[in-house]
Amino acid sequence: MSYLDTSKVLALSKNFSEEKVLSHEIRVSYFANLLFDSLINNKELDDIDKELLISSALLHDIGKSKDKRLHNRSSMDIIMDDLSFKETLKGLQEPIAIIAYSHRRELHGDLYFFNKDISSRLLIIISLLRLADVLDFYKDPNYKINKITSGSHNIIIKTNIPYSFSFEKSLNNKKLLFEERFRKSLKITFK
Repeated sequence: MSYLDTSKVLALSKNFSEEKVLSHEIRVSYFANLLFDSLINNKELDDIDKELLISSALLHDIGKSKDKRLHNRSSMDIIMDDLSFKETLKGLQEPIAIIAYSHRRELHGDLYFFNKDISSRLLIIISLLRLADVLDFYKDPNYKINKITSGSHNIIIKTNIPYSFSFEKSLNNKKLLFEERFRKSLKITFK
């Protein structure tokens, strides 16, 4: 059973995002869904966690309408303060806002006010969102994830994404939490 209505979350995103940003958020949610389905076994996270990830992916950049440089903070403020989010997010505003805020390098401090189990789950979700976000670095719908494999020591994501130093730098900034949470090194293969 679905707790959050993705179509309603997407409608909220449309209210705050330019078309270019909305397209990015949709691709990030697609990548996040692939990562979740490929890497999460049922004992770690559940369907509600997946819905938190997808919803956060659809909303993570809505703050760009107010402040491009500090958009993660603006995204959190919009999610927490705009009344249209209260009904749609059904009491999950705070975790979604924290995840959206934390999609960049900085983790939101309120993350640690949850109990240890919830904080741990949210950190996994944040790590997946960060990786999904960087996989859409070029914001090109032609770039895809071809295969995800998880071994005992590493996770390999095969893509048709072209290599660039800028992409690698962004990936290195965002993959640290992912590698910490999954206790495996991450390798991306390029076209």
